[in-house]
Amino acid sequence: MPDKQKIQRPATAQVVESSTRRQPSPADPCAMVIFGARGDLTKRLVMPALYNLSRTKALPEKFAVIGVDLAEGTAESWRDHLYDMLRSFVGDAAAEFDIDQIDEAAWKRLAERMSYVQGDLTKPVLYQRIRAPLDKADKDHGTQGNVIFYLAIADRFFGTVVEQLGEAKLTDQDEDENGKHRFWRRVVIEKPFGHSLDSARDLNARILRMLHEEQIFRIDHFLGKDTVQNIMAFRFANGLFEPIWNRDRIDHVQITAAETVGVEKRGKFYEATGALRDMVPNHMLALLSMVAMEPPTGFDAAAIRSKKAEVFTAMPKSVVCWSALAPLTSASSSGSCNSMILQPGQAAEAMSTSSAVSTATCSSMYWSKKSVEGGNGGPPCRSAMVRQPLAVEHAGSPYCAR
Repeated sequence: MPDKQKIQRPATAQVVESSTRRQPSPADPCAMVIFGARGDLTKRLVMPALYNLSRTKALPEKFAVIGVDLAEGTAESWRDHLYDMLRSFVGDAAAEFDIDQIDEAAWKRLAERMSYVQGDLTKPVLYQRIRAPLDKADKDHGTQGNVIFYLAIADRFFGTVVEQLGEAKLTDQDEDENGKHRFWRRVVIEKPFGHSLDSARDLNARILRMLHEEQIFRIDHFLGKDTVQNIMAFRFANGLFEPIWNRDRIDHVQITAAETVGVEKRGKFYEATGALRDMVPNHMLALLSMVAMEPPTGFDAAAIRSKKAEVFTAMPKSVVCWSALAPLTSASSSGSCNSMILQPGQAAEAMSTSSAVSTATCSSMYWSKKSVEGGNGGPPCRSAMVRQPLAVEHAGSPYCAR
């Protein structure tokens, strides 16, 4: 007998409110000391990033920026220099920092908190002079003694600056009666971290003599780009792509970095570094690890770093790499990409790496295929690991004379 019991329906629709979106914790008050304040990295990446944080109100209210550089200048001239660079980005789709207009209110909030110290990074007197603007920032902007020292300088100065900071007691973190730090001091070290395995180990040991590990932030600014940050969300939060992001659906991976910015005033830097050292061991391998890594157990720094390290562990020690050495010519010379334009600060007889290509294989479970040998009447089947190629390429260099 069919059940004729009436179904009870609510008289009105019920509206269930979702929980509010979790907001990030507010940043601690702090002062940021930028070594290399008038350099390319500061004007092209660091300051635009700070401007963006100011525009989105992600910077702490109690914040100050102190620029340190060998070049003569004042806080006003430094601000004008950075503002001119920001203005050059407006409407330039090819620029690393693409904006339609400058938010004058956001820039003013940042500019009002900027000061400048001129001095030689290798001289102890500079580090004593930095104390005054730090104390002023604490008094005027309430930074509470927290300081970030950002090393946007040539890698040969990393060890020197950290040692000088330590000897000047600028990295000391005072403790209260309970043994807790009254404030924090942190040092941000940009790439490249050493020029070889031995030099990287030596630099690491050198800075650890002055700092605790939790004070050190070894970073690659390439990872701050939106496209790079989206890789992990694209992979691990995407039900369409994650199931097929493996050896069964992907034949090989090619990562290409096509430059849009020339050497400009970085001639001396590129003469010693070239495209290979500048791009492949840091930017390109960082991208490779994010593309090839397996899902982490969590999204904290340690879990992600562990999975990235597994990618490199699964790669052979010898990696096939090609690089092109190009002679330098004057800007008026015509020709193809067989030569590079001589830049200010470069020796005329110098040779510099204009492009580089590397190919590596990875034998992890995600990227290794099994091929079966043998058949009917033959020997027992054997499984062999066929490692998938992962290629990184630095191409389309604008440094070439055309």
